Amino acid sequence: MVTFLYILFGFISIIAILALTFAAFSFPFKSYLLEISIIAVILSVVSYVDRFMVLSLKPYDTAIQYILCILLFRYLLKVRLIESQTVVSIGFLYYAGVQYIVIPLLFASGIVSENDPLTFDHIGIYIIELITQFICFLISFLLYKFNLGHSHISAPPQDLYIHKNFTKLRILTLISNSLSMIIICSIVYWFLLNYSNALYIILPSVAAAILALTFLSYLEDYSRKKV
Repeated sequence: MVTFLYILFGFISIIAILALTFAAFSFPFKSYLLEISIIAVILSVVSYVDRFMVLSLKPYDTAIQYILCILLFRYLLKVRLIESQTVVSIGFLYYAGVQYIVIPLLFASGIVSENDPLTFDHIGIYIIELITQFICFLISFLLYKFNLGHSHISAPPQDLYIHKNFTKLRILTLISNSLSMIIICSIVYWFLLNYSNALYIILPSVAAAILALTFLSYLEDYSRKKV
């Protein structure tokens, strides 16, 4: 039962991350339901293997999912590698930001205990996931509804043989992507290593990365409109 629930909630979480990703960059979500479902199945199964079958990979689960998602965007959805990293980073960061706001609020309310996020046989972890997923889907809907997504990255499939020039703005974006990758890849590591203080490390880091990537994306949108 734990296996079924973990893969099911993992599948829904990846769908929520991809909904955020597509909404944040105005990609047509409904046009890629098959590809999105394939990505969600692959990542949820890989996550289960990381956490339950190859326990040494547990601290690196988020990093593995993140890198694999970038590769799937590149080879399945046909999005250029740099753009893949940018859009996937936004989706993962948004989801992490929502989740690590939800967790302390649920702790404070007494709805879940501090042990719940570390185990998969308590109802608390599923409450955390459900609330996080609902909020992420709501944010995605609002981004779509009010057309708030960025426009500087074209929707898939892209022409993979066209390469953009490396302007100062794109170099800054690459640097922000690299920092975002470090933050995303270290989330579970910090959570497991230093659980009591992890929220105070993760949330400011995620918030700073979101602000940096969002600001640079708006600058990219503005520079594209001027051309």
